Amino acid sequence: MDGSNFASALPIVMAASDEHYFRKHAVGFAKSALAAGHNVHLVVSPAPGPGLPKRARQIEKDVVTPFLARFAASEIARLVVEVVENPRATAEMTDNEAVVFYQSLRFFYLPSLLRNYCRPIVVLDIDSLVMQPIPVRRDAEVGLYLRLGYQKGKTDFEREGMQVLGAMVYADPKGASFFDEVGEYLDRNQRRYYVDQHALYRTYLANEDVRIFDIAETGWLDWTFKPGATVWTAKGKKKRRNLTYVRERLRLEGRGVLASAIVLTGYALGLIRT
Repeated sequence: MDGSNFASALPIVMAASDEHYFRKHAVGFAKSALAAGHNVHLVVSPAPGPGLPKRARQIEKDVVTPFLARFAASEIARLVVEVVENPRATAEMTDNEAVVFYQSLRFFYLPSLLRNYCRPIVVLDIDSLVMQPIPVRRDAEVGLYLRLGYQKGKTDFEREGMQVLGAMVYADPKGASFFDEVGEYLDRNQRRYYVDQHALYRTYLANEDVRIFDIAETGWLDWTFKPGATVWTAKGKKKRRNLTYVRERLRLEGRGVLASAIVLTGYALGLIRT
């Protein structure tokens, strides 16, 4: 399916990641979203620490240039890859802090993208695959995957951070200020696991006047990789090893029959575990 005829009528699809996840997942992610009719905006950040500008230039050369070479001109017209030098990433971080920084990265850029594009944006994890067009919601400013009352976390902090799932977020330009608040919350708080979802939940509670819809009620997000689903989300290593998901990712990447068979066998035997 060539989605170029529908792109202007659909939300932009966005993801943000580190270099490792970009190398592994960005082609499949972008190819799937483009085929479904969406324009795509990808944000990639070098590893945090001194020398950030140099590493950003290296990513442009070694990662982005060969990445774009895998797309046709008609696809590149609907695809933006932004290598960022975020000021938050100029200092050294622990491994855990870096993971949380990358989990939060999307929200540091979402408000400005909403204002620049003046179009709705759907934010996804970069290991997702967009299987069907994601429609515009004209009745809302924000869409969150709500899990209110979820109690499976080990601590109060974890449980509160699980009230909203960050795997999919819908943002209308009229909701840009909501995501300004999300970014401000992240900057005020310690980098620890679930703080990105904490930020969404706390901002949700503080904005009763914002028109918010529950993504969970739309059925858009699917963990079982069933045919006809809108978005396949591969959250968690076990999901990313699912052979149905891996087979589709390889197809989108344009892997040959032999190469795909080798990779699938590696996953099936447990030799590939990423």
